[in-house]
Amino acid sequence: MLNVVSKVCGATQAGLAARSLSMRRRSSAWFISRFTRSKEVYNGDIGYVEDVEPDDGELTARFDGRAVTYGFGELDTLVPAYAATIHKSQGSEYPAVVIPVMTQHYTMLQRNLLYTGVSRGKRLVVLVGQKKAVAIAVRSVSGRRRWSKLREWLQSAASPR
Repeated sequence: MLNVVSKVCGATQAGLAARSLSMRRRSSAWFISRFTRSKEVYNGDIGYVEDVEPDDGELTARFDGRAVTYGFGELDTLVPAYAATIHKSQGSEYPAVVIPVMTQHYTMLQRNLLYTGVSRGKRLVVLVGQKKAVAIAVRSVSGRRRWSKLREWLQSAASPR
């Protein structure tokens, strides 16, 4: 969203991020969209903006009680946590999940994707959309075959040498 706003307004992404994040200090949840080994944060980790220092070009977020500092050039690894794709939320759980299920997104209507989304919710899962779309997703078994050598490796490991 920052990309769209910055294009329309002609603002730099770092400047726009600093202004928008500073208004939401300590109140906005952000989640990691890309693993950063040096910071020890992982995809799906949720943190809160603790401080923004526009003069230093840094933002500090708190993840599980641990402060992590990002330069403005690294802000593309943070995404607002109020909305995330099912893919990015894999491995995480949330108190409540809302999943749009529409026939307009036909290629996304797959059983395994719907299952993954539904299984992210701890207490509440809401499907918003069309019954027909849910039916399509439930009936859809992914036709994609994974081309790995797992079977061959297992067979060769199990055969006597």
